[in-house]
Amino acid sequence: MENMKWASPLLAFALLAGCTAPPPQVGGQIPDKVYGRVISLSPSITELVALLNATNLLVGRTSVDTRPSYIKGVTIVANPTPDIEMIVKLQPDLVLVEENLINPAELEKLQSQKGFDVVVLDIDSIQDWEDSVTKLGVLLQAHSRASEVIDRVHQARANAILPKSTYRPKVMVAMSASPPWVAGTGSYQADVVRAAGGEPVGPPTDRFVAFSPESIIKLNPDIIFVSADVSKFSGPEWEAIRAGKDGEIIQVNEDTLLRTGADLEQLIAAMSKEIRRVGSNR
Repeated sequence: MENMKWASPLLAFALLAGCTAPPPQVGGQIPDKVYGRVISLSPSITELVALLNATNLLVGRTSVDTRPSYIKGVTIVANPTPDIEMIVKLQPDLVLVEENLINPAELEKLQSQKGFDVVVLDIDSIQDWEDSVTKLGVLLQAHSRASEVIDRVHQARANAILPKSTYRPKVMVAMSASPPWVAGTGSYQADVVRAAGGEPVGPPTDRFVAFSPESIIKLNPDIIFVSADVSKFSGPEWEAIRAGKDGEIIQVNEDTLLRTGADLEQLIAAMSKEIRRVGSNR
């Protein structure tokens, strides 16, 4: 996945109210608890913890947490199923879970344990991403950093706005070619496409689903961003669509495209570059 066409890559002020008030807090509220031992059961959440410069709090992670590289020394507690016994042994005070990546029965087991809080994050849109970063900023005492990274995403979105006269390309996101698995128009990936100036096309769902070649041909996208090798997207069914004919099936780093993690700002900017280029040529 390293051979890519392009690389991956408010503040609220608490006011003093006399000598009995707490000191001013910049960037957010004072949490009910201060956490010092955190376990992440999602690669995307681990990336967000790192984005907030809070990896020093991590004591557990999953076996597929690959970024940033310096978290490799953190104990693996899920492969892929969470090892409840190991989690308890590590004595965390906070376990972070991504709703889409955990079985409800496993989540129930975690929540039944005593001694730590379980926080579930659900990221299906850019607004969900921002809300999750804000929440993590409060939980991990990284308010100012959370505000900073959200501001950068807002700037990336502002930079991606297309001129009214520019054609808005139809964009599909896929993660495999045979059979095709395509991101739905209600997914996080589709929301990133919108932010980057494109019109997302695909099945009417909030996740990746199997999608027939005939359906793809009918939608006829101008661009397809894929996480697999572009050479796999070959054959008559792919050559029958505009993106295939024009050579606009573009490979993106798998982690950057599929995870709801630290690369949102870069993903918007990179998609915008391609969408703007294609749109200006129509």
